[in-house]
Amino acid sequence: MIEINETSEPLNKFPNVMVVNIPGFRAISSGWQLFDELYSGEACFYNWAIKRNHLYKEAFLGSVEIFLNNQINVPNAPCNLVFAVHDNVTTSDAAPYKIIDVKGGWYAAVWCQGDDTELGEMTYPTLMEWVENSKFKYDAERPIMVQTVFPDAEIEEALGYYQCQRYIPIKLRAE
Repeated sequence: MIEINETSEPLNKFPNVMVVNIPGFRAISSGWQLFDELYSGEACFYNWAIKRNHLYKEAFLGSVEIFLNNQINVPNAPCNLVFAVHDNVTTSDAAPYKIIDVKGGWYAAVWCQGDDTELGEMTYPTLMEWVENSKFKYDAERPIMVQTVFPDAEIEEALGYYQCQRYIPIKLRAE
């Protein structure tokens, strides 16, 4: 008897794709930067942002911090790190950065290990293949999203890694 794990190992690394409806939200935006630029130096966006936790609220699934991307699986492509903000946050609160509206809608989603780059790179082709074989199609009008899920330390320690949700915007395919 052949074990399923022996015949479809790459697929077993991905749970089933789920479709979620993510509400739109307001967010302070880093602007489009290379990933390393977001975290490099004392004056980088991330260091600026983490000093302003009082401005933030949950965007969805417990996160305030979301990566936006307009390109699927392009190494070193610029991304936009956003932090969801309360309704009363003003442009002066966000200065020198801007507040943007992140458009909500339907997304095909899958989780992967946040610290596994190879697995992360496999995620988008797998999601796109699922979308292409479904009643949905890719919606290029909205950004791809990546959300790092930081459960409490005890859960993360038990898993041995942190979790990452990856989202591809979708819409119904015209029949």
